[in-house]
Amino acid sequence: MSTFANTLDSNNWVATWAGPVARHPAAMEPIAQKTLRLRIEASVGGRAVRVVLTNEYGTSPLRIGAASIATVDQDGDEGQPAPLTFGGQSSIDVAVGAVALSNDVELSVDPGQHLFVKLYLPVETKPESAVLVQGPELPLSHPLAVALLDFERVELSSEGDFTDVTGLPGATPGVHLPFLSRVDVLAQADVSTVAVLGTTYTDGLDVWPDHLSRLWNTQPGQERFSIVNLSARGGSMSRGHAPSGREGVVTLFDREVLSLPGISHVIVSEARQDITTAGARSLNADGSRSESSDGEELPVTAESLKAAYRQLIAKAHVRGVKVLAATMPPFRGVPAPGYYSDEKDDLREEINTWILESGEFDGVIDIDALMRDPEDTRQYREQYRSANFYGPNPQGHAAIAASIDPAALQ
Repeated sequence: MSTFANTLDSNNWVATWAGPVARHPAAMEPIAQKTLRLRIEASVGGRAVRVVLTNEYGTSPLRIGAASIATVDQDGDEGQPAPLTFGGQSSIDVAVGAVALSNDVELSVDPGQHLFVKLYLPVETKPESAVLVQGPELPLSHPLAVALLDFERVELSSEGDFTDVTGLPGATPGVHLPFLSRVDVLAQADVSTVAVLGTTYTDGLDVWPDHLSRLWNTQPGQERFSIVNLSARGGSMSRGHAPSGREGVVTLFDREVLSLPGISHVIVSEARQDITTAGARSLNADGSRSESSDGEELPVTAESLKAAYRQLIAKAHVRGVKVLAATMPPFRGVPAPGYYSDEKDDLREEINTWILESGEFDGVIDIDALMRDPEDTRQYREQYRSANFYGPNPQGHAAIAASIDPAALQ
């Protein structure tokens, strides 16, 4: 495996994995002289790879002593790591607030294949920027807790640089995906990137964008769309910052979405968070209402949400990117104080009707029609709702993916 340039008959780079970067909630201790191993799933395959590292929320330069990438076989075994370089160098200092793009390296990747990215941190480093794959650290007893899949996404080694060997001595599990924001592949000429911008129920593992990627990209050489999930727990459409502290979608759209290589479409399903958190108080780990929130109504209206959608459409169309909107499924029954009211649900239905009938989008995906109970349209169908009523269960996520026709993205 060696770094190369201009040796393939295609120069079509697409994002095969990406995540929404946020400030790490300080769940990990500072790391020094150890190796991180991060596991991601490729949406589409290719013949070369490159990665993007992030220090967007860092308060000091991020020192990467060495980095590598390797494929993972069906038994979970790591292949021989390919070294990653940055400007031809094996190490790099990523400035505060900046990102770093690696040189490309020849590596054959299949659609749906897992990849390991290893980062050696030679000096004490706080994991301040990360893709929050697990959401808030909540006990399973919490009404909004989300169960995780049974494979490790983040592991930390014992002391040493293990970027150039298989395995990870002394591996212990971590949380979230520090410092890695994107992995690109050199794909076939007709493959493009599709970004999904959803809210909390679309953020996580084995959600409908994951199912969609696996449905559409089953065989090497037959891929058409790389599905990358930029959904963020606690994201917001109409606010500059969400109650979670994360910057809003309109604020991040240029940086996280339109910067994706090969971007052709965006699927937006985000506004429910704005509606449900208006006037709602946050929850403590035991499920009780937080007294630190004043509970005052936030200015979320149909017009403010439409204006936010229109900003995304305008920005995307300038870049030749198409925007599809997904309708919002119901949310009655969520056990969070102030989360549901009939007035909030009326606003959800008003926005859904506008999405379906306005003609302002390049396409529509009617998730609400699929998920809602025909006998009571303010709640989920029983066979598709999760135990906490917050979003779809695994069958619901699979059903959403199966309902989306690739022709909708033409």
